[in-house]
Amino acid sequence: MLSVALALIAFTLAGWGRLTLRLVGIPNARLIDCGTLWVGFTAVTAVVELAQLFIRIDWIASLIAVVVGLSVCLFDKQFSIVQSLKHLVGFFKTYQFGFICLVLLLVVWCLRAMGAPNNVDSGLYHFQSIRWLNEYPLLMGLANIHWRFAFNQSYFGFLALLNFYPFWGKGYATGGLFLLILSLSTVIEVGIRQALLWRWIVGGVLFIYFGYVAGTIANPAPDMAIGLVEIAMSLLLMRLAFATKISSQTDRDFATIALLAFTAVAIKLSGVAFAAACVMCALVFIRGRLSVKSISLIKVALLLAVATLVHSIRSYALSGTIMFPSTVFGLWQKEWTLQLAQIRFETDLILSLARQPDVMDPAGVLGNWHWLSGWMHRLPNHIAILFSASLLAMLFSLARVIKSKNSTDTKTLLLLYLPLLCSLIFWFLTAPDLRFLGAVLPIFIATALWLAVKQTQLRPSTLGHSNFEKWSILQALGVVLVLMVSFKLTGVRAISLEGWQAVPQVNAELKRTDSGFYIFVPGGGGFCWDHPLPCTPVFHPNLRFKDASWTIFDAEFGLYRKYFTTKTNPDPTGNQIYRFPLQDNPSTAPAQLSHP
Repeated sequence: MLSVALALIAFTLAGWGRLTLRLVGIPNARLIDCGTLWVGFTAVTAVVELAQLFIRIDWIASLIAVVVGLSVCLFDKQFSIVQSLKHLVGFFKTYQFGFICLVLLLVVWCLRAMGAPNNVDSGLYHFQSIRWLNEYPLLMGLANIHWRFAFNQSYFGFLALLNFYPFWGKGYATGGLFLLILSLSTVIEVGIRQALLWRWIVGGVLFIYFGYVAGTIANPAPDMAIGLVEIAMSLLLMRLAFATKISSQTDRDFATIALLAFTAVAIKLSGVAFAAACVMCALVFIRGRLSVKSISLIKVALLLAVATLVHSIRSYALSGTIMFPSTVFGLWQKEWTLQLAQIRFETDLILSLARQPDVMDPAGVLGNWHWLSGWMHRLPNHIAILFSASLLAMLFSLARVIKSKNSTDTKTLLLLYLPLLCSLIFWFLTAPDLRFLGAVLPIFIATALWLAVKQTQLRPSTLGHSNFEKWSILQALGVVLVLMVSFKLTGVRAISLEGWQAVPQVNAELKRTDSGFYIFVPGGGGFCWDHPLPCTPVFHPNLRFKDASWTIFDAEFGLYRKYFTTKTNPDPTGNQIYRFPLQDNPSTAPAQLSHP
């Protein structure tokens, strides 16, 4: 059943991707391809963000998304599902040993996805974010319940959309598993046309990294999602750099990179430097080689502008900031917004803990470099070794290109370092915690090693097909070695054959705020996990849930919207107090907990 669900997701996203590319005037591929699926992923997450402003993301929303996506696939005369499946079968027949390894890999990944979630942030707010999306339209001031809701990470909307029968409540793992498989497919699609040197170095490093990611897919963590998006952008950027002629593939790759840049930032703000640098490199690589008209690029820009506007509106509604935890362009005068002092404290705490996790006072960490020695000492040895090796490989490749008389095209490939270096600098100067780095490190390792070896005497003439085909046994041993390392990182011993493991259960106490609003507060660690709403790790006695008229420049429009606030005392004469119906726990929910 899980394989059927994954196939359904694939064709649904393919339909949305084709529809999006058609809207902007970029030719679609006749067969299903990974770039179109990534465009579909971007389109679906953006549409969910828009829809949830007005409706909850329940099974009806999921059904609509599936019907639209499958309808486009079925009625698009330029797309053939049958030919796509035949092409896939033919590919597997050609690479039978690789197919067997992939099947084994996917089985392990599926079993790992069914494991019990164990991510700390998943217990704090990941599952709760998905539940809010599934059960309610956007509620203003939601970050007043718990400040982490202010992050406004679009990945949760995608996971909420995947909560459909028979996998209701399992979208958190199904979505991560699908993106992991899509990333693996992107490596294969791009690498199949590259030299064997690229396949062994770039493909091998990323395959090993996917094993590490597979060990975390039982958690709905945006850290994992943004890493896979960054890998997809890097691979498409490489294919764009290799392009020697104008083609529809070049058009699609550029549009996909631009759209994924928005998705990366919408999933997690820490990806902004990588995304911006990727778009800049893509503009350099195309150098007027696009076959579409300028109007198509304008349409892509307009589409991104609309998606950015919707995402910004959601951010304002949740917390009063456009890109939490930044306070830029914040709205502090509204009652439903977070308090400025709280945002500044949480921002400083995030930056401080990333530098020195054993100090809870940001004032003693920020504004100086005293934390650096301790930070370097805590850096894992294998990370330090891999980063140092990658840095040396990068310097070697740069020196070889500068001293040699290579063509301009070869030197242009060095631009692939730009997104990585920008991201590393941004990361180090803001929140230098490894979990905020995404997939930049494995991409850096793969890119640096590949370009360094490319500049040595080990060129395609030396490591070409003529020699590698004679070493088929060594190639097979190499694949087995990569799989073994990948399985080791996946954590094969943690796999359970008993099906889906339960999300951790919570014993929560029902507390009453000063205004009469009831909310669950978990004991022993403060993790809500997937507890019925509303639930918060931190109890605010002055939390209220109210109705208020929307105003723009102090002009009332007669439109009312429910919102949360913790700023002022309740006004018994002018504001309606609402309480959530807690149908999941009828024995503990007081009788007055209902909408009046």
